Amino acid sequence: FTDAFISNGQLTAEEAAFINGYEEGSTTYVHQYVEGVISGDLFDLPAGPVGAALGFHMRKEEIDDQPGEQQQAGNLWGQTAAGRTRGSDTVKELFAEVELPLLRDVPMFESLSVNLSGRLSDYDSYGENSTYKVGLNWRITPEFRIRASQGTSFRAPALYELFLANQTSFLGQANVDPCRNWGTSTNQRLRDNCAADGVPDNYNDPGSSALITTGGGVGILEPETAEAVSVGLIWTPTFADLNIALDYFQIDVDNQVAQFGAGNIVSACYNSDDYPTDPLCTLFVRDKTGGPRNNQILSVNDSYVNISRQSNKGLDLNVRYTREFSFMDLTIAARVSHILDWTQQVFTASAPTILNSRIGSPETVGELSFRFDRGDWTVFYGIDYVGPADNQPFNTTPGQEGGATVFLGQAAYVERGVDEYLNHAVSIRKRFDKWTFQAGIQNIFDENPPYLGIGSGATVIGNTPLASQYDWNGRTAFVNVSRTF
Repeated sequence: FTDAFISNGQLTAEEAAFINGYEEGSTTYVHQYVEGVISGDLFDLPAGPVGAALGFHMRKEEIDDQPGEQQQAGNLWGQTAAGRTRGSDTVKELFAEVELPLLRDVPMFESLSVNLSGRLSDYDSYGENSTYKVGLNWRITPEFRIRASQGTSFRAPALYELFLANQTSFLGQANVDPCRNWGTSTNQRLRDNCAADGVPDNYNDPGSSALITTGGGVGILEPETAEAVSVGLIWTPTFADLNIALDYFQIDVDNQVAQFGAGNIVSACYNSDDYPTDPLCTLFVRDKTGGPRNNQILSVNDSYVNISRQSNKGLDLNVRYTREFSFMDLTIAARVSHILDWTQQVFTASAPTILNSRIGSPETVGELSFRFDRGDWTVFYGIDYVGPADNQPFNTTPGQEGGATVFLGQAAYVERGVDEYLNHAVSIRKRFDKWTFQAGIQNIFDENPPYLGIGSGATVIGNTPLASQYDWNGRTAFVNVSRTF
């Protein structure tokens, strides 16, 4: 506490060496496997040969993540502390697939085939599981085809999710505590539960950050399992080189492995009809000692857990058109995905949360591209589209255009929705015998991510939403050079 430090933050060489430093950790991931497959035609049916494949797969995976010494000791002030993450898993699998041609060249059935497949898996980490898939391919006429499938799948928890050593981070009270100024909320359930916990209605202590702990779930986590159904119609007209496919899909995932998020854990507890017996309410600690941190959230356990259920229904549209001209070849491709319904249910007894249309989970996304080929030259122009999204349905102040929050004791309204977003890119490529040169521009019009303020109900970086659909780099140019040997 010298004058030089208090006045302008100057440190002596010894002081700087004591509190600053450099260290590095190391991560080793080993993946070993052996696989064998035998395939061929078994016998002939009137509609064609019956194809089959049999196989096995064996693999072993190991992870050893060693943070630096100071990080393991928790000596990085205000930053994550982590322990050593180490573990392994061994998997043995058998699989089989059969292709059955049922009909061919009969009215309404130019061809009809069924595909059957199954897999038996044995994991040392949790045991056995089996999956199957039934697929149908029905070509009605040369122009129209129907495809459909139904099957199951599963995903075993990854090594990191299983063996992650406890890590700590920090989150400000404003981002973790829904009971701050609960007296101004119109959410009656939140008001009742915060009052029942003894939090004053005007409580707004900024306080110290809450300690967030994240760890693995070995011995606790179960694998994710899913059921999927899809039905699609494909049109390939004879008058043009055109392919249009429209597919409906429904995917139901049980026991999804995820981190629920520290803020979500506390919020779901105080918004629960089962407060205080809701299981989420056991995952955090609020100070009730009457001391300096009274009523603050002290810690939250945000380790990997099995979320009860997630369901996703939607439509996929794919269009591809090609045409040859005397001076070039043109290819136009478009893809649009539209979510009809996307919900997540944390526990069986809890109400499902609607995910689609929220910021970060827009209902509609798509892309459109134009490709021009002439000899060894290729020119590409692409447009990415992200539909509008809105957190307004989750606003606790109905009737307002923005979400209400409290700033300096006054109600302030922040933007809780984002408009549609377009990103353009162009590139040109020249191929030689062994060399390929490509140059282009990403985000041609320097389109910024949409503005979004704190209090929007979405995770933000600065004043923009943290979502993978947006570009934070702005307009960028690139050059790629490759050579084959």
